[in-house]
Amino acid sequence: MKILFVMETPEYLRFFDSTFSYLLDHGHALVLAVTEDKQKKPVRLERFEEGHPSLTIAGVAPPHEGIWGEIAKGLRGTVDYVRFLHPDYRHAPALRNRMKRKVLPVAFQPLGLVTSWPEPVVASALRFLSACETAVPVSPGIRDFVAGHQPDAVWVTPLVDAASAEVDFVKAARSLGIPAGVCVASWDNLTNKGLLRTQLDRVTVWNERQRDEAVRYHGIAADKVVATGAQPFDRWFERGPSTDRQSFCRMVGLPADRPFIVFTGSSGFISEGQAEVAFVRRWLAALRGAPDSRIAHLGVVVRPHPYNGAAWEGQDLSGFGPTTVWPRGRYNP
Repeated sequence: MKILFVMETPEYLRFFDSTFSYLLDHGHALVLAVTEDKQKKPVRLERFEEGHPSLTIAGVAPPHEGIWGEIAKGLRGTVDYVRFLHPDYRHAPALRNRMKRKVLPVAFQPLGLVTSWPEPVVASALRFLSACETAVPVSPGIRDFVAGHQPDAVWVTPLVDAASAEVDFVKAARSLGIPAGVCVASWDNLTNKGLLRTQLDRVTVWNERQRDEAVRYHGIAADKVVATGAQPFDRWFERGPSTDRQSFCRMVGLPADRPFIVFTGSSGFISEGQAEVAFVRRWLAALRGAPDSRIAHLGVVVRPHPYNGAAWEGQDLSGFGPTTVWPRGRYNP
């Protein structure tokens, strides 16, 4: 089977690289493309399975250009905002504000004053917007791109990002009679991102909870949703420690004669970098002041989020006892 897999950015390799390798090892042909090639996150598409005879790196796929492309983007941004007017999201202003800031068209900015609508109203609004999406013509350039690779199936991810461009590839595939589906990339994608806003032949999710979310919040028929497990974590079943404790402590700069604990940082959406640094400094001061000496003298590893580490690069925590920031700088998780 030949599969065209369209990702938003090369970042999504880290969610599916083991799946892609499995497909290639079992005789399938794979074409990988992205809709954006952001430099912000240090992942390169070209480095994956370099030279494999059944792998084609198609690079950046064509955008939906012209007036219909602009209309589609505004329409999808409105959909992604309206979904968070569902009463279950009444107390989630950060999600609404993110969509308002990123993709809600100027003409619909007054919606930002609304906290929620009754569930039937949200459902009616989304049905109307879905009908408008159906009326947007398929992009000729994207249709030619899909047809040119002659795939047996088209898969996309994440499809739920703000005003997602992957919608166009699903629509193009279906117009060509090619089955199309979405692989849900992460645990929170169906609850705090945009909507699965087009007809799909299959939706793969991690578990039964996500199946329920796909049905309740995205209107996907239950028989089109398949729970496949959390594929990013498959690799951990085959891995063991790569070093011993003594060597690790020496590498990161901690004493090996006592326990250590790890503080794991958050993404920028959850915690602004400087605010996180300030919190950790307060936490370390409290830790070192603990009356129990076993706690006061613990080693500490601060592990920044891979995409939110800039604030940590120059931090000196030596005044807080055996404490280290590791790793420093951007890294590919």
